[in-house]
Amino acid sequence: MMVPGIHFQKKTRRRVLSEPVSGQSGFFRADMSFLVLLFFVGILGTHIYSVNSNAVQGYQVRQLEKEIAGMQEENARLKIREADAKSFQRIDEARESLSLDQALNPRYFEERDVVASR
Repeated sequence: MMVPGIHFQKKTRRRVLSEPVSGQSGFFRADMSFLVLLFFVGILGTHIYSVNSNAVQGYQVRQLEKEIAGMQEENARLKIREADAKSFQRIDEARESLSLDQALNPRYFEERDVVASR
């Protein structure tokens, strides 16, 4: 029986979010949980890889710094040897150019203080 101007609504059952949608089972939520877990495991793996590579680079930097320090010390020693060799060479060249001879019988003079001799 229909009454003009009056419409009847069917009573519908409202779905609760915890209930699975028709055609979907509880596997959908399990799949989403697995994907979220997989995402976080991937992020954690990336973080561990990053921290490890930074540690390896830090170790390599320390080794290179030690090598640099060793080379700087060796460079300082070589500069001293070079200066020493140049000084002997310069003395030898000066001796030859000034025609200096070795003194065979050196004579030493006693120094008298001028103030003390009065």
